[in-house]
This record gives sequence, C-alpha cells and structure tokens, in this order.
Amino acid sequence: MAEINIDDDNLNSSSPQEPAQPNTYQGKQIVLDSDRILFNAKKDSILLYSDKSVGINSVGSIHINTGNNEFKNYIVLNSPTIFLGMKENGTEPPNEPAVKGIALTKYLLDIVELIEDMKVWLTGTYNVTSQKPGDLSQPGVNSTRSLDESILDLRDTINNIKSKTVYIS
Repeated sequence: MAEINIDDDNLNSSSPQEPAQPNTYQGKQIVLDSDRILFNAKKDSILLYSDKSVGINSVGSIHINTGNNEFKNYIVLNSPTIFLGMKENGTEPPNEPAVKGIALTKYLLDIVELIEDMKVWLTGTYNVTSQKPGDLSQPGVNSTRSLDESILDLRDTINNIKSKTVYIS
C-alpha cells in the first residue's frame, strides 16, 4: 500500500482549482460505479484528504447532518475565505460579505436610540412661531405615540434578525 502524505501543507492548501471531471482527467484514478455506495466507520471517523481539492457533486441534493446536541454536534467550515453560492451567472463567486449579527444589532440599536433621543429633544425644545409675530408657542399637539410604537417595533425586529444556527467569526 502506498503511503498517504498527510501534513500541514496538504491540510492548509488553498488551491482555487476545480477538479477535472472523471472523463477528462489524465492520470491514475479509481472509479467506483454502482447503484449505491456506503462508507461506514463503526468506531471512528471517515477522513478525506486531497492535494488540490475535494469535490462533492449531486444531480439532486447534498445533505450534511449531525446529531441534535447544539453544544456537541456542529459543522465547522474553516477557511480564509468561504463563498456560499455563486453569482447569478453561475460562474463567479459572490462578492457580498456576510454581516456579523451581534455587531449589526448593536449598531442598529444605537441608531434607534439616537432617533429616540432626537424625538425627545424635538418634542421638548421645539417651538414654532405663533400667529403673532415674535411670540413663541408651546410644542405642537401632535402625538408621538405612533413614533414610539414604530421605535418599539424596530427594537423587536432588530433583536430577532440574528440566526440561531449560523455563526461567523
């Protein structure tokens, strides 16, 4: 049996090269062709290593599942860059960066707080000129109830925008 070279260089390879299709590959390869193939590790793990890339393709769907314990069972994708999906043309990776939910939530809540502060300042200090030139009237009789309700709705929405299953660094 030939020795498999598993070292840090193989584990940290960042080649963007997509693998050649089996019918176009020039070199030695093993092809398993059957109605169904099952790999089962009864006591330990299944490991896949490659010098360039690992391709997983399906005409249907691809499922990666773990157990239900949120602290013990999880999926880790560790790479300097992770692309989810492709652009509409199907040939280019996306260029829209992911948003950090906690940082965005804090930022949006700060904006809502600023809006609240502006509302308090405007309703407490804003005067309009009365019908008689030079006299100041009291703040208007306009209700801020609908603005208060909108601000509460914004706060509730902001607190619920974070995913409960997907986390990024």
